[in-house]
Amino acid sequence: MDDGVFVEERFRNIPYGMIDFPDKYKKLIKKISCVQYDVRSHGSIGENLGHLIDLDVDAFSKLPGVGEHYITLFGEFKNELTSMASILEETYSSLFSKADDGYLDGSEMDLEDPNIPERYQKLFARIRNLNNDTSNDFKISETVVGIASLSVSEFTSIPSVGETYVNLLKSFKRELPDIISDMRRNGDMERNAAIIDNNMKLKLSRCYLNYSYLTGSQMKMLRKIQRFDMSVDVASLLSLKKESFGEYGRVGASFFKQLSIVQGLLKNEIKAHDVLEYNACRRSFIVNSDFYEVSLTDVDVVLLEDVERYLFSIDEPSQIVALSRWGFHHEYLVLEDIAKELDITRERVRQIETRINDNLPQCISIHSKVLSQNIRDNISVNLEDAFPILRSCFESKQLFYSFLELLCREKKGAIRSIQEPNVPFDILNEYFCINSSPVSRDDLIYELTSKFGYNKALAYNTIRELVENAQLRIDDDLVSPANLSLKEGVSQVLLAHPNGLPWKDISRIVNNSGLCVKKIDEERLDNRYFDSSYVYQCDRGSYKHVKYIGINESQVPQILNDVAAYIKSRDLVSIHLNDYYYQLSGEVKRFDYFDVRHFVREIGCDYGLHFNGKSGVDSVSISPSGERVTQKMLIVQIMNEAKGALTKSEIASRLRSKSLAHATFYLDKMMDDGEVVRIDRMMYTTPERAFSDIDVESIICLIDDVMAKESRPIEVDYFRLLINRELNLGYTKYFYLALARHYNDEFGWSVVSNLVSYNEIQYTSMSNAMSLYCDVNMSADQCFKVLNEYILITKEAASSIFYNWKNYMKQTS
Repeated sequence: MDDGVFVEERFRNIPYGMIDFPDKYKKLIKKISCVQYDVRSHGSIGENLGHLIDLDVDAFSKLPGVGEHYITLFGEFKNELTSMASILEETYSSLFSKADDGYLDGSEMDLEDPNIPERYQKLFARIRNLNNDTSNDFKISETVVGIASLSVSEFTSIPSVGETYVNLLKSFKRELPDIISDMRRNGDMERNAAIIDNNMKLKLSRCYLNYSYLTGSQMKMLRKIQRFDMSVDVASLLSLKKESFGEYGRVGASFFKQLSIVQGLLKNEIKAHDVLEYNACRRSFIVNSDFYEVSLTDVDVVLLEDVERYLFSIDEPSQIVALSRWGFHHEYLVLEDIAKELDITRERVRQIETRINDNLPQCISIHSKVLSQNIRDNISVNLEDAFPILRSCFESKQLFYSFLELLCREKKGAIRSIQEPNVPFDILNEYFCINSSPVSRDDLIYELTSKFGYNKALAYNTIRELVENAQLRIDDDLVSPANLSLKEGVSQVLLAHPNGLPWKDISRIVNNSGLCVKKIDEERLDNRYFDSSYVYQCDRGSYKHVKYIGINESQVPQILNDVAAYIKSRDLVSIHLNDYYYQLSGEVKRFDYFDVRHFVREIGCDYGLHFNGKSGVDSVSISPSGERVTQKMLIVQIMNEAKGALTKSEIASRLRSKSLAHATFYLDKMMDDGEVVRIDRMMYTTPERAFSDIDVESIICLIDDVMAKESRPIEVDYFRLLINRELNLGYTKYFYLALARHYNDEFGWSVVSNLVSYNEIQYTSMSNAMSLYCDVNMSADQCFKVLNEYILITKEAASSIFYNWKNYMKQTS
């Protein structure tokens, strides 16, 4: 205690925030309170008057934000404190009668109250005995107020009262403010736990604390809760009671004191603001993790202020580590250089860096999940332009990107890959093999988000990169390919000719279209450019796109089984397919010969048929007897044997035909059937392997929650959009379709085409639904509004399906 500062011992435990000090000191007390809860404070000052008395002026002057005016005022305050006895007495007495503002009336406390330490029960028993002893005149109210008002000198004068009881009374009177304060805190904890209804609990369970508002003691309390495997979201914190920790040992009074303070701050924040209206530009004790759109320009200012605030909160060695490792207004240094500067080990530097980086995102006003999603969804310009203030703090853009990834809790390189994607130049070539160009930019963005798992920012920047590298052309927001292979160029040209074309005409159109850099020989047929999974021979010297083939896939097994049965029934080894076709009547003759020939050639091996079309002779032979291993079975076997997912080329190299077209055909069919999943761009694997290392339970629960509330069938792209955002994932719509098909029996879901529902689905495909509800003369927006009444679908998916259906209907009419 400072020399010259004399106050009664009982007054030291009064919370200084309760004392009505003279007006000239109220600003000082408010400043001290702000410092007390400011993260920049090096340790806690304490809340009681005794802590102020023990705080010397020199230590006070070193606190952040304390200038000469406050230092002088604090010295005057301590000098005058002795003369404030009447104010202190009045405040002390009010503790026993003040019932408002959350303070309890001491008279309501029973002497058996659990907040009163057990050691005082001996004193209370002695006072009861004295009251019951008729031989003396001692009578005192057996209440907390009665005993607290008992004069020590009067109690000492009683002959039968020894020194032990006198000391207990003195101790009880000194400790009584803390006892009442503990009771108030426990009452507050009970009330805080009761204010949350189910709806509020759901909202608050997605809210977290901004650690920059916490003192060291409060952060220690939260870490202890986490060690107990308890959640530290706002709803969970507010629901905690003293008995919640009954099974845990070593939970002391200081822990519950800090918990009560935090609960009170949370309760006040919730009363003052709607938790759903939090935004990054308003400082708040509560940070909402629910996605909301935010201006990146506004966030730029907030991030810099929050980071600087965080740096002020840590000690000097930690600041050196942070600045050096981030490269934040500082030269970037490796661990060894920092270790030499601080004279510590490299491992110690690494440990400090890990702690700093773990705590930083928790001290930012915008939740890392919200920040990450806004960056992913809203960036259509250079990130360095979007965050000019933050970017100016770093020498290189690599350090800038790394710091953004740290704030977003993203893997290293995750955000930079969005801004500067490493784009496979042929990523959209397959798309243009099955879709006529030009197409809208939105259609391509949907293709990349839906089928490749890209977010919109990455999809936009991917298209920009492809344009800059002359892989695409854009004219009035309509996009065309500019560097297809000749084989892909043939597929693109034939999409505009449902009846097919002679090879010379195809070659001429490809050469004049600007679709390809190279040229096709227009004088000599080169079969290499007409042999693909998208093109088939439709007549002698003519070719057609498989999109316009006249056989439904459901009819193919019967046709191929008939061919195999014909050969076996006549004890033949091989036949000429054209002879077979023209000699027979019946089902096969209903179809065009070249359509039949295409399926025999492409997938006949699955039915024991081997096709040889060389020299104009369409020869078909049967394979040797024995168990037949289909190409589908072989692909699954290859995937199960592989260490990871495989590319289409790797799968094709293992097939008998070595054909990429063959592999494409089977993979597309197997994805539709849920037997194969495309997990990342062009990587394929089985559902069992794809789902083995992911949190399937969380994803399935979200899918089931949506379906339980929805009577309409749900198109799987809706799950992609919802779940990727909710769980910060990047899976494709094919992934969610395969997941739904894999678990449909277990959960009783109905899965048809791309649709999932708990109810029976009346559509055979999305095209079927389009035909029922839409008209080719509608706009895409009109179609979406109509279709969304019957099917829960994203606008992007509806638009893509509509345009494909519309083109098909026009070309086949």
